Amino acid sequence: MKLNTRELMVVAGLVLLLALVVTTWLVSVQVAEWTSSLQVQKTLRRRVQTAQGLVNQRAEAERRLQAVQRQLPDYPPDRDVTAEQMTALERLAQEQALTLIRRDPDREKTSGELCELSIHCMWEASLEGLVHFLYALQQQGATFDISQLTVMPAAGTTGPLKGTFTVICSYNRKGPAVEGKPAVEGRPKVEGKPKAEGKPKAEGKPKAEGLQPKTPRRVTP
Repeated sequence: MKLNTRELMVVAGLVLLLALVVTTWLVSVQVAEWTSSLQVQKTLRRRVQTAQGLVNQRAEAERRLQAVQRQLPDYPPDRDVTAEQMTALERLAQEQALTLIRRDPDREKTSGELCELSIHCMWEASLEGLVHFLYALQQQGATFDISQLTVMPAAGTTGPLKGTFTVICSYNRKGPAVEGKPAVEGRPKVEGKPKAEGKPKAEGKPKAEGLQPKTPRRVTP
């Protein structure tokens, strides 16, 4: 079957159109892949820049951390300091006329040698006493910090104030563990007294030999 010139032109046009559609689709897919690749590269580049910035700031952060740790007290790794920290906080509050109604310590949190102990407190004091207490805490440097402070009137609109706050105690754990006291050695067993040897049995007295009767003498007249 022979096709005339017009039909050949139509077929050629359809083939060209199909080739154009396929090419367009392939190009669009490739462009989408290139766009996605560019986005991934940009994301990775930003992450690399962020990581590089953190690496550059690490030395400065470590220097600041060491400066803060030098201001903190040092304790052995196995020493319980909860009671000591609560006593120091109570003494500081009494000096500033602030009453600690309740104190609830949390468990110690550690990060390497740096440790924190949070103490949740209920307090009561005048406005002046509260201000002096907060100032005294600030003068302790990095040893004590305060957070979650609440204030309300204790009774009516006048009189003392009350509320809650959390004091964060910071310190270091350094040095070897304190060796425990040597266990008390058990007392040596007291050896039983040697049994007294029985007294030697007294030898029985020799039986008296029977006396032979004497033969009477005859008296001659």
